[in-house]
Amino acid sequence: MTGELDLRLLAISPDRPERRERLAQDLDLLARGGVTAFMFREKGLDDDEFVRLGRRLRDRCRMLGLAFILNERVGLAEPIGAEIVHLTWRSAEPEPERRRPLIVGRSVHDPDEAKAVLATGLDYLIYGPVFATPSKEGLVPTQGLDRFAALAAGIDRPLIAIGGIEPDRVGALRRAGAAGVAAIRSFFSEQPEEAARRMRTAWEAAG
Repeated sequence: MTGELDLRLLAISPDRPERRERLAQDLDLLARGGVTAFMFREKGLDDDEFVRLGRRLRDRCRMLGLAFILNERVGLAEPIGAEIVHLTWRSAEPEPERRRPLIVGRSVHDPDEAKAVLATGLDYLIYGPVFATPSKEGLVPTQGLDRFAALAAGIDRPLIAIGGIEPDRVGALRRAGAAGVAAIRSFFSEQPEEAARRMRTAWEAAG
């Protein structure tokens, strides 16, 4: 099933109240620029609000041909209609009866953690921060390109890079074995379409 999953350019929602009303518009622009997937992670919403907005954005992603990924609130996958869920260290594992039809990924922050969680049958990993990023400063050590490349070569699941992702780093990440790159700030700029296009151009140039 992961062979059908296109995570080359994964835009992660910014969880900013002032941005929520325009997320559907942002998705249109990001899709035109070349983004292939969207992760919904609006932590500031209660469950009812989260489901309402999640359904709307899931439908938008389907219309645009983008993979829709639900972040962390696994119990809301069914009411939202999500087929892909993403776990963090805080997430509860999906119930066994729900696990089978879902594509399940996870965030990991070092090679040992990555290899340990792969044993649970995950479909893909997001690994980082590969490069320094303000959102993780002082929280998680920066991993660096060499560690990313070594991990990518040693596992049999798609590995997505996150952390400090900019267009001038995308080519090196693809050559290091990345199945894709994920970012918030680099996609949800004032000009999402142009931001996505720069990332897509850099990705394709490294192919």
